[in-house]
Amino acid sequence: MPLIKTEQKKLDILEYASLRFGKYGVAKTTIDELSKDMRMGKASLYHYFSSKEDLYYQAINFESGRLLAKVKETFNNDSIALPDKLKIYFNLKTDIKKQHRILYNLFNLIINDTANTKEKELAADLINKESGLIKSILSAYHPDDHDIEDRELGLFFSLLSFTALYPIELLNLFNNDKKKEIFGANFSILIEKLLSKNPV
Repeated sequence: MPLIKTEQKKLDILEYASLRFGKYGVAKTTIDELSKDMRMGKASLYHYFSSKEDLYYQAINFESGRLLAKVKETFNNDSIALPDKLKIYFNLKTDIKKQHRILYNLFNLIINDTANTKEKELAADLINKESGLIKSILSAYHPDDHDIEDRELGLFFSLLSFTALYPIELLNLFNNDKKKEIFGANFSILIEKLLSKNPV
């Protein structure tokens, strides 16, 4: 099988597995179900992944890559002002439950202190990669501000944005989209103030 076709097949499996794990969880997902739904033999599935756990962990990495690509695309869009980019960035996190359910489940495991060592490593890797991305973006906007690196602002903003997963759940109690919009705008304002030389 040509290398390109092999890689595409692996990506197709990861995309489907990410959705399946996100919807049903690891315990309720089996290799038999995955192979049946994808209309491929178990042997073919094991050709790409050594076990269900291997597939699960690679699916998390796959979904993390998709999220990071969206973050990078947002901040590299020169037609959007920084405050609007920050709002979009925040909204990416509030949409994780719908768009990247496997990641939402991962962070729930961490919050509930039920994640295993590998899951914690994958979550930390995602946060580290995103914080590095955010740091480089903030440094580009504020090239003379050494506090961005000294105060670990990339990591701070990355962690702060992930907390959006849970306030949004609480805001859903009010069934009010305006409150969610204001919450996102406040996140953008907070970052701008923190980066300002004269914060209020």
